Amino acid sequence: MKKRKLGRGVAIVGAGMSKFGMFKDKDSKDLFAEAFNGMMASVDKGLDPNEIEALYLGNFSSDFFMHQSHWGPLISDLIGLTPKPATRTEGACASSALAFREGVFAIASGFYDMVLVGGVEEMSKRTTEEVAEGLALATVPYEGRVGFTFPGVFGGPGGIHLSRGFRRGGHSLFCQIRGQSGASDECDHQKSQ
Repeated sequence: MKKRKLGRGVAIVGAGMSKFGMFKDKDSKDLFAEAFNGMMASVDKGLDPNEIEALYLGNFSSDFFMHQSHWGPLISDLIGLTPKPATRTEGACASSALAFREGVFAIASGFYDMVLVGGVEEMSKRTTEEVAEGLALATVPYEGRVGFTFPGVFGGPGGIHLSRGFRRGGHSLFCQIRGQSGASDECDHQKSQ
């Protein structure tokens, strides 16, 4: 098999992240702007945003949850990159990883010298049923017909985890879900809140 390598070195020069949570007064644009500002502040010797040549944005579900499929150009305009190219990548849970990959390839190829890569999802303003329906859009059709949906894929390992008696470390999400369904007797709510 042929060994592949990048055409030139690629480096991450800054990173930022918005706070995770449920924010009634924030939307995807606010969250991305927060992460962008954090990234700008993280660069040791400063960064001129005019040097950014393109945006790669990972996003899976905004067309379903927010009825907006055009997040690449909208985010580009928000942070002042317009009219530079903006590409949205979609790959379910790997959407932002795909954006990162494309950004690396764009620089490694020599086409660009600096790109911005990011991702954003907003589901917290939707009901559990709406989120399950939206996530099910990534289900393989023949699996979905028998009930093996995206929530089922992630719920399966969670059920195994709990059935085997694993209760310590890394279990807060499963306890929180169980606690909300009323089966809280096996969970330590102090840790799961």
